[in-house]
Amino acid sequence: MLAQLAKVPFVSPEKQPAVVRLDDDWLTKGDCLGRYGRYWGCWCAICSPQNYLWGAGPEKVEMYARIGLKCAKGDSLRYWVHWLYTTNPNTLEMPPTYLHSRVVKGFTTWDRYRRQAEWDDHSEAYPMAYDGPSLYCTLKVPSGLYYLSLYNFNKDGHAPTARWRDYGVSIRQHPSGAPLSAIEDFDKRPELARARYRDFWNGAYKRFLVRGPTTLSIRLHRNHSFCTILAGVFLDLVDEEPVPYFRTLEEWNAIQADRKNESQALRLEIRTPGKRAARFRPGTTTAEAAVRLFDELEKMRLWNATWWATEGVHVYRPLLAWYRAALQEVQPGGVKQQLYARAATCYYRLGLYEKWEAGQVLCGKTPARQIEKALKWDGTTFSYQGKGYEIVTKYLEESGLRLKAAESATDLPARAERVGVPFDARR
Repeated sequence: MLAQLAKVPFVSPEKQPAVVRLDDDWLTKGDCLGRYGRYWGCWCAICSPQNYLWGAGPEKVEMYARIGLKCAKGDSLRYWVHWLYTTNPNTLEMPPTYLHSRVVKGFTTWDRYRRQAEWDDHSEAYPMAYDGPSLYCTLKVPSGLYYLSLYNFNKDGHAPTARWRDYGVSIRQHPSGAPLSAIEDFDKRPELARARYRDFWNGAYKRFLVRGPTTLSIRLHRNHSFCTILAGVFLDLVDEEPVPYFRTLEEWNAIQADRKNESQALRLEIRTPGKRAARFRPGTTTAEAAVRLFDELEKMRLWNATWWATEGVHVYRPLLAWYRAALQEVQPGGVKQQLYARAATCYYRLGLYEKWEAGQVLCGKTPARQIEKALKWDGTTFSYQGKGYEIVTKYLEESGLRLKAAESATDLPARAERVGVPFDARR
């Protein structure tokens, strides 16, 4: 497997595609908190006739949603709430501060923490043979490497007409300088990525790798369905431990600077192929090869991000199997903590979030899901929309979790060093 990685070609970021289609997520369903939308998220129509926007990232994300131009005069995007409160696991969880406000006001209880809401292009009012109106969403993505995820759940898919929902998803570059609402020339723009929504009774995330800064227009084509719906739009840094949940902004900027330097060092290897070949030499033991394989695989996002995001799963999966087997044989201590940390990373890369979070707890960390579920409404603020960064940062400082995380990061390497195993605190 090391030899396979050595053959992956270098592709500079400016020559890589802006959007790449990734595997769907059919496992997470509506359990989105701390897993989707950690940088930015839009819960479509949940506060009808408005959305709920959660912006935990440090930079603002702009969005505009509308229906297509093939519509009746005066028609517009519909904001539907079908189940005000439900326990259906396919329905998205409500944002934590908003849920807490509903509970405090006596509108729901802690066990009914989901709301089935969605955008609707109102095409149920048009003949099924009519081409449109369809849904459009334009998103201004900040600088960085992100996962873009679209969530849908066909909640009435058992009904005779609603079961015929079958959408084409198309992502295209939005013209520079044009208003986010402009979609007149959408079909003339080059298509960057595509997907298809069908048979989504259990709920599914359509996922894409996006390189910012960029502005993208997304279309969910009706495709002669009963109507076009969308429940959520989410943006996440590809990093396992992003700002502000695990890093301060200063720490995050320092990490980005280190990555830039590492990326430049990797580029220099193109001129010295012998140096690179030495890094991928065969391992003297399986354990040594596994350690090097993990490190090289993580570096692949700087070497060739498209390959890393689309093909890396075929390496993370067997690596995870090796770590799980190794954990059965290792005694508690620094070595085991390192194995837990690397296994957790593999779970994250494979989209197995529950296992990932369990691994983080074993490493003394507080998962983002646990942080988000602990956030509360202050009883007076009318809306927390778009204030996720401030809310999460304030909670971590007041709860002492930021300090505890720093203590854990310094303690684990010390314990590992006592048993003679190097430990990278940034893992």
